[in-house]
Amino acid sequence: MVHLDFSAIFGNVLHLAALGFALLAWFLSFIGACILASKTIWLGQHAFFTIYDLVLIAAVVAVLVTGTIQSYRIVLTTFVAIGFVFVVARLDFSVFNGQHAANNVVSGFNMITAGDVILSFVLLYWLVVFGSDESSPVAKAAANGPGMPAISVSGFPRGNNGGDGQNVQKQQFQPAPVPAPGPVVMMPPQQPTPPVSPALAKARAIYPYTANPDDPNEISFSNGEILDVLDSSGRWWHVRYTKPDGTVVVGIAPSNYLQKID
Repeated sequence: MVHLDFSAIFGNVLHLAALGFALLAWFLSFIGACILASKTIWLGQHAFFTIYDLVLIAAVVAVLVTGTIQSYRIVLTTFVAIGFVFVVARLDFSVFNGQHAANNVVSGFNMITAGDVILSFVLLYWLVVFGSDESSPVAKAAANGPGMPAISVSGFPRGNNGGDGQNVQKQQFQPAPVPAPGPVVMMPPQQPTPPVSPALAKARAIYPYTANPDDPNEISFSNGEILDVLDSSGRWWHVRYTKPDGTVVVGIAPSNYLQKID
C-alpha cells in the first residue's frame, strides 16, 4: 500500500506556494478558454495544452506526497520542460490574437495570457528544483528555505555503486573481536545490559524510508520520526531509532532522508 504524506506539501512553503500558483494559473487559462469557446473561437491545440497542464500538476503532487522524487526526477523534469514549451507557445497565441480580438472576447485572451505568465514562472521553479544537482548552490539554498526539506536528486544506492556513477561505500559496523578464551570463572547470573552509545545529535526524517531486506544494517522509519545520530560521517549515518512500541534499533540510514535538528 502506498503511503501518502501530505506534509511534504503543506509543511513546505515553497512547494505549497508553487502548487497554489499553478492551480490558479490553470483555472484562469481554463476560464479564458471557456469564454472563447462560447464565442465559437477556434482554439487549436489549446484544449490539449490545458489538459496536459492539469495532468502535470497532478503528477507533481503525486511524487511529492509519495516521496518518490528521486525515482521519477528525470521523467518529471522532462515533462515539466515539455509543459514549459507548450505554455510559451500558447502564450504567443493568446497575446497575438488578444491584440486583434473583438471587445467581447478580449477578456478571454487576457485571462489565458495571465494564467500562462503565472504558470511559466511555476514551471521554471520546478525545472530548477527538480533538475538541479544536490551539490549545486540552488539545491542548497532551497534546502535551507522556509520549511523546505532537502531534496536529493541523485538518491542513495542500495549497494556499493551509486546511481550517479560514483562508488559509495556504506559504513559497516562490525562487532569487536572476541578475545581468546581463558579460565572459566563461575559468576552469578546477571541480566545483560546492552551498551548505550551517546547521541551526537538528533535528526528528523523528512522522507519515509524502507530498509533493503538484503542489508541487515539498514533500518526503516516513517516521515517525521526523530532519530539519534551516533555517527554522521559519510553519506550513510549511524543512527538509533526508538520505535513507537518502545523497541530500540541501531543501524544505518541515508543522510539525505534526515535533517539534523537543534
